[in-house]
Formats: sequence, C-alpha cells, structure tokens
Amino acid sequence: MATKQEFRLNDPTQLKSFVDELLEQTSDARVNGLQRLAGLQQRRAKRLAATSQRLAKTLGENNPRVVALSTAAVDTERLTVEVDEAARREASKPRIKDNEWAVFGRIKDPRGDPISGLTVRIVDKSGKLNETLPSSKTDELGGFSIVLAVTSSFSDGRAALELYLRVIDREGEQRFQSDKPLRPQAGGAEYYSITLGGAKPRPQRKKGVTRRRG
Repeated sequence: MATKQEFRLNDPTQLKSFVDELLEQTSDARVNGLQRLAGLQQRRAKRLAATSQRLAKTLGENNPRVVALSTAAVDTERLTVEVDEAARREASKPRIKDNEWAVFGRIKDPRGDPISGLTVRIVDKSGKLNETLPSSKTDELGGFSIVLAVTSSFSDGRAALELYLRVIDREGEQRFQSDKPLRPQAGGAEYYSITLGGAKPRPQRKKGVTRRRG
C-alpha cells in the first residue's frame, strides 16, 4: 500500500511544492531530503514501467491502461532527473561567507557524461581584468565552483563591469561563454548546468539561488 507521502508525490504540482519546502530547510537537510525523494521517484518509475510492460503482453501496447502507465513512468523518470539535479546542485553549492559570492555548476557532454579538466573562468567584457579574476577546473564529476569576495571596492570600482562565465578546453579553445552577465551579490550564488557538444553549447541557467547557508 502506498504511503501518504508517496501518494502526495504522484502529482507534479504537489511534488514541486514539496521540493520548494525542502529548499527552505538547512543545507544538509535539503540535500538528504532531495536525495531520498529522487530515490523514491526512481523506484516508482521502475514499478510503473514494469507494470506497463507486463500488461502490454496481455492487453496490447495501445490499451488505454497500458498507455497511461507508460506515460506515467516517463513523467516520473523526468521528475526523478529534475529532483536528482536539484540534489546535486545543493550538494555542490560552495560554503561562502557573508561578503562572498559564488558561481558553480556542472559541465557534461550530450550523453550526460561529466567532462573533467576544463578551465572555467570569470571574465570581464573589456578583458582588462581577466588575469586578476578567479578561475577553476572541472573535477571528475564535471563540477566546478568559483568564489569571489564582494567588497566595497568591488561594488564601487567595478560596478560598470560586465562579468561573464567562460569555459576553455584542454587545447585552450573557448567552448562556452554565458550569454547574460553574472550578478555578483554578497551572500548569493549562481548555478549553471552546461552541455557541451559539437554544436554551439546550450546553457541552462538556474533561477535565483541566493540562499544563505543553513
């Protein structure tokens, strides 16, 4: 028998509300809650897919019940990916001080595999301060994080600067640059999920993420 929580999470709208509730908790609680939720949704997707395949053998693939189960399995798997990405984002968020700002994220190829060894830099539009701005390299999971101190001199002296995120491969070739300027704010962070391929990469910029660490 399904638990009350499992029944509640069958609905995408209620699932989103539940994820939003988790994101309001402390950092460790957010990660643990999202990971448990991703596992729950993954198990449910497998059950739905198995039931759909079993019924298809007797009722046929076009049977309304089979089609409904198959659709539910696909939708649940999609939600699992979204929740898993949210958990990954929370787990990789840098711990920052009140006067710091961070940009962090994950870089992968079109198959979803992480790309390590890439250089990720913060650059300014004029290029004059690129050598003084921080950079990072992607790890074995494709993750990166850059922390920047947002001081009074930064706010006063660099207010007119347009800062962007740039990715450079091992051969020194630029593979990506954010289409919109970064928004450094003390105590905040920005997250990027970047997919690199043969064609022009398509970034997926996440909204918000200006949360104080719990």
